[in-house]
Amino acid sequence: MKDDERDLIRPAVDGTLAAMEAALQNKVKRIVITSSGAAVMNQKPKDKPADNIWNERHFSDSSKGPHIDGYSRSKALAEEAAWKFKEENKHIHDIEVVTINPLLILGPAFVGAGFSSGDIITQIILRKMPGVPKI
Repeated sequence: MKDDERDLIRPAVDGTLAAMEAALQNKVKRIVITSSGAAVMNQKPKDKPADNIWNERHFSDSSKGPHIDGYSRSKALAEEAAWKFKEENKHIHDIEVVTINPLLILGPAFVGAGFSSGDIITQIILRKMPGVPKI
């Protein structure tokens, strides 16, 4: 993307906040946000878990830097916005927020543009991914 802020971050954050606002206005009990492993695993080397086991305490460091790309930053900032919105509005209605952070999504694409999981599968099928056995 030429402009991460315009092309990735703003749409991700604004879309998440629009869904949160609709949930609040309609007194939705629970909202499930499909995020990405990218929202969790992009931390500065000193902050990564020593045992390389990630859990609900881990979150990507969304500050700009070489540790995180625009897509990952957009996912982390969108998820941060959801949790902040929940906290700031719990006195009006306490929405239960659940996030899922898949690392790979398999199945047909619903978008015309490329997507990371689809790109990985394409590389495996075309035998362009190093270290993958013949299938």
